[in-house]
Amino acid sequence: MDTDIPLRIVFVEDVSTDVELAVRMLHKEGLIFTSVHVETEEEFTKALTEYQPDLVISDYSLPQFDGMRALQLALAHDANLPFIIMTGTISEEAAADCIKAGAWDYVIKERLIRLPFMVKGVLERKMARRAQSEATATLRLQSAALQSAANAIVITGRDGVIQWANPAFSNLSGYSFNESVGKRIGDLVRSGHQDRAFYKSLWNTILAGYVWCGELINRRKDGSVYPEEQTITPVRDDQERISHFVAIKQDITKRTLAEAEIHHLAYYDSLTGLPNRRLFRDRLAQTLAAARRSNRWGAVLFVDLDQFKRINDARGHAVGDSLLKQTGARLAGSLRDQDTVARLGGDEFVVLLVNLGAAQADATRWATQVAEKIRSALAAPLRVDALDYQISASIGITVFPKAMESVDDLLREADTAMYRAKDMGRNAVSYFEPAMHTALQARFALEHDLRQALARGEMRLFLQPQVDGAGGWVGAEALVRWERPGYGLVSPALFIPVAEESGIILALGQWVLEEACRLLRQLDAAGHALRLAVNVSPRQFRQSDFVACVNEALRSTGANPAHLVLEVTEGLVIEDICDTIAKMMELRLLGIHFSIDDFGTGYSSLAYLKRLPLHELKIDRTFVQDAPTDPNDAALVEAILAVAHHLNLVVVAEGVETQIQLDFLKQRGCGVFQGYFFDRPLPWAQFQEKALLQKR
Repeated sequence: MDTDIPLRIVFVEDVSTDVELAVRMLHKEGLIFTSVHVETEEEFTKALTEYQPDLVISDYSLPQFDGMRALQLALAHDANLPFIIMTGTISEEAAADCIKAGAWDYVIKERLIRLPFMVKGVLERKMARRAQSEATATLRLQSAALQSAANAIVITGRDGVIQWANPAFSNLSGYSFNESVGKRIGDLVRSGHQDRAFYKSLWNTILAGYVWCGELINRRKDGSVYPEEQTITPVRDDQERISHFVAIKQDITKRTLAEAEIHHLAYYDSLTGLPNRRLFRDRLAQTLAAARRSNRWGAVLFVDLDQFKRINDARGHAVGDSLLKQTGARLAGSLRDQDTVARLGGDEFVVLLVNLGAAQADATRWATQVAEKIRSALAAPLRVDALDYQISASIGITVFPKAMESVDDLLREADTAMYRAKDMGRNAVSYFEPAMHTALQARFALEHDLRQALARGEMRLFLQPQVDGAGGWVGAEALVRWERPGYGLVSPALFIPVAEESGIILALGQWVLEEACRLLRQLDAAGHALRLAVNVSPRQFRQSDFVACVNEALRSTGANPAHLVLEVTEGLVIEDICDTIAKMMELRLLGIHFSIDDFGTGYSSLAYLKRLPLHELKIDRTFVQDAPTDPNDAALVEAILAVAHHLNLVVVAEGVETQIQLDFLKQRGCGVFQGYFFDRPLPWAQFQEKALLQKR
């Protein structure tokens, strides 16, 4: 379709206001078109002939004839004419009948916000159909171009038997043209890494006429395997029957290695090779959930080296690093395969023991035995550069599952028990006891007060500026603080985890969103064109009415959605990719931008990221702080910037606190910065004052 020529749309509708609303929605989303409005079969037949529409949008129930009749007339005029049912009364069964009869899609009038996206989609499908038809007709003429294509291209029949393959396929698979033609493609390259269900789903997709895109592991002629990204497109004959499949294949070994490198940098300690804090917390959360289901007990051990700091200060970091590596190896050697040891940082290690028995007493006994085994293993001298070093370990133990305990609770309990071991004279093992429960009681008191905080008006929204390379303000992040009576301002690091676990986060998240929109409206009114970023918890995003809640916050405050940025985590977007994309697309149509918060601390497939309507990535502060001095953090920051550049995304670096960090980030192409080097999170009044100075 020539995009320079305005789209021609025929509306078959007896309610003029519905047509006017649909026209406004389409214009608002940038669609350029002309339209005519008809109500009778005679008018519609005339419009088909004289107006030659590119698209028909028809009501299902009309006074003189119905949408199904209009669909029949449209298909008789042009079998490839896109036809959308737009109605408020259609049932699911009637909608299905319309789709079976040839309608391209349908939209309920109450959800007309979907209409622009739907129109764009059917027009893209029309172009795709036309392209498929032309590709079939000119297949032989395109052969020369396909021969020189960099990606491997294979054409098969409906049965998967190869009819043609280009030289790139031979280079990729190791099979010559003559060895390939006449063979089933699966017999040549299938590696066994995907099960029958995977291939059944693939074939169901393409035999239904849909394009299949995905990643899989294939096998070369020499037996070596490689990761491959593949797109399979059905090709139809003149009778619209599927006759062939065209597969475009690309070796993604380099990309897979890059993803694996990012994953390893994010989840494993660069010195010892052990899991880091993030991976340990993830495994502990899964194990805790499984233990509650199975009633099988486990344990967490907090291990702190008693003499390490003295040796490290006296002998230097090289000796210290070697001691930490050997310690990690001894810890791992003291455990079963199903257990986990991780390095939290410095000389702190943590151990997860799983499936220790059906009774708490059994779990305590086994955990104590493992702790003593670890203590004995670490008591043996460690040799570095022909010298022996003697260290010991203080170990704290807690068992799970106990009622109402979270991952953070278990880590705090084990840490508390470890400090009791140090108080006992070091080189000891201590078990967490109820007498140590003071911290947990404080946590429950925190939750109780937090439940009342919103109703009492104790929450405050602070704004931390985001600046460009010249230091000019370009936006801000909204950060919630709690002014708890008797305690002053409480850090979100203390109350957000409690809010998440207790469900309070839903009400709190909605308050933050509404308050941020209210402040955003005031900024716009004062002439400050700043974007305001709001963190969205996974639990809040997964609510079925999340989109409606965002819409209501914008409507009630009058905030400009184009200045609102919703920050989501990597784990959130991958958890249910289809639901995520649907919600993000719907909000993106309003003008809202999306940011991946703390990028690099989770694991996102690049194939998924490129499907999301993202505007920016945020580099986590833990990587920024040591990037100028730590080669591992520097490599991760550079990898994230490369990913963002490839996907045309803005990068915001969090936690910038020094000129050295800023210079490092600038030199590598980062464009937006946030951190104490520029400003702390500010209460609204101070933020307004400084914003006014910026404007001047």
